[in-house]
Amino acid sequence: MHPTDDTIVAVATPAGHGGVGVVRLSGGHAAAIGLTMARRATVWTPRVATRERLDGDGLRAEALVTFFPGPKSYTGDDVVEFSAHGSPVLLAGLVQRAVALGARHARAGEFTLRAFLNGKLDLVQAEAARDLVEAVSPAQARAAFDQLDGTLSSALQAMASSASSNSSSKRRWIFPTRAITSSSPPK
Repeated sequence: MHPTDDTIVAVATPAGHGGVGVVRLSGGHAAAIGLTMARRATVWTPRVATRERLDGDGLRAEALVTFFPGPKSYTGDDVVEFSAHGSPVLLAGLVQRAVALGARHARAGEFTLRAFLNGKLDLVQAEAARDLVEAVSPAQARAAFDQLDGTLSSALQAMASSASSNSSSKRRWIFPTRAITSSSPPK
């Protein structure tokens, strides 16, 4: 089993060059690590992107920093996201800086695993997150998004509820409550 009491970090956008890349921190020390990276003393206003200059370990970058306090975040833990220029060298440098400050590299799918373990997603939704990332057609993306949105989970829950109430009424029909007595023991 993966530990969930540590702080993890990873590039959250696809590999390669791009205009913007996102580095995500999640865990109990995400805010402290993020504050150190931004050389900032006070935590950010939740869910408000704030422009920050990041310096340290030979790294210089500007990023929009967004803080999502747990439990109202994707993972259920504190989350800090750095939206910076999409240079792979820059994003790797941000990850390495976070690791130097106490985070560890996240494993593939670990942010979604934490969301599942923290009750933010059920198993169908966690699998749908993967399916949405891997979708190659609009139809696949729509189906995955519906599952991620909870459409299938709600339908399954309704069916389970219905089956549960139906099975209790069938049990009463099959096993009546009146006592069955016999005048002589079976031979």
